Amino acid sequence: MLQECLQHTEESAKLDIPPLPLNAQQTSQLSELLQNSRQKGKQKPSCSCSGT
Repeated sequence: MLQECLQHTEESAKLDIPPLPLNAQQTSQLSELLQNSRQKGKQKPSCSCSGT
């Protein structure tokens, strides 16, 4: 999921357009990744898909 997000962000940057916001499924997946990484004591994954 994160790899797809990063790929989309790179493609959008090449076209000089902002990336699309996360859809409901992507938001859910990202939330799950963040919760799992927090439980395991890992650093939070970063993604700029939302354009912020």
